Amino acid sequence: MLVFKKKYIENICHLLQARTEGIWGYRLRLSKRNDYYNLVARYLNLEGELHRARLSKQKARDFDSSLPPLLEIHLSKSLLIKSVGAQVPGLLHKDPDYFKGLTLGELLTKKSVETWEELRRNFLRRAPFELGTALEYKVNGWLYYSCFCYVAQLADGTIRIRSFEKDRSHEARELMREMGVSPQPEVFRSLFPVPGELGQKEYQEKIRMDKIVRFIEDHASQPLPGIKELAHRFNINEKKLNKRFKKLVGRTPYAFYMDCKLDRAMHLLRTTALDIDGVCESVGYHSRSGFYRAFKRKFGMNPGEVKREDGPDTA
Repeated sequence: MLVFKKKYIENICHLLQARTEGIWGYRLRLSKRNDYYNLVARYLNLEGELHRARLSKQKARDFDSSLPPLLEIHLSKSLLIKSVGAQVPGLLHKDPDYFKGLTLGELLTKKSVETWEELRRNFLRRAPFELGTALEYKVNGWLYYSCFCYVAQLADGTIRIRSFEKDRSHEARELMREMGVSPQPEVFRSLFPVPGELGQKEYQEKIRMDKIVRFIEDHASQPLPGIKELAHRFNINEKKLNKRFKKLVGRTPYAFYMDCKLDRAMHLLRTTALDIDGVCESVGYHSRSGFYRAFKRKFGMNPGEVKREDGPDTA
């Protein structure tokens, strides 16, 4: 018989209730002593990470600005909290008066404090900017709220931090993909922004490139078919495939495939208990040395450093 402490049960129930409401940001901290609880926590956290991974592919211009932000925090020029959005006290289980005058770091987990300090050092003293980053907000000792935030310096020098995690623009497409349902052209939303009206031929070309991107992402842990086979699979000339893919994505299909493998490896290192050999195998690398070289070339650090510094948190 499994027995969890009351605080474990309360936080698991809170997380599950939030997800029924479409809020996927909550994560459970791990225990040093209760392996059974950790098994449940890791599974629930992984569901949330998979959902966020899909959202993090959106660029700042992709979110639906007509939707109210789920989380909004406004910082003064001195980086103290001026105000928070109406939903923030509920998300973080705090009284509305709690926030005013705090620094952002007082709301964040240790890992996110380091992220925020890096942003503060490198961006906040420069010209106005807008960027996106993942941040984790403390709820209590065993629960935190993780979301992808857009951080912008406004014209008056203050900072606005917003998360649109409830943006549903990608959810229908992802659900259809997971269920193996092919979307119809009239409801298919391309990865690539479509400026103005396009002719049918150009529109279909963007749809085809989107499908190739999806195919590569979904098969990142498997050997990528050669360019000839890929072109045949999607009924396109080899030269056109390379040229058009690079124009829209900024990389060749093979370079994009390698990036997908390494991005997945980084995700597994940070969010799972897999060791480095397990991650290497999961993303389809047969040579540990080749994996190390490629990983360090992309991220500037080796997998061991990531595992030591950014592995699953323990409390």
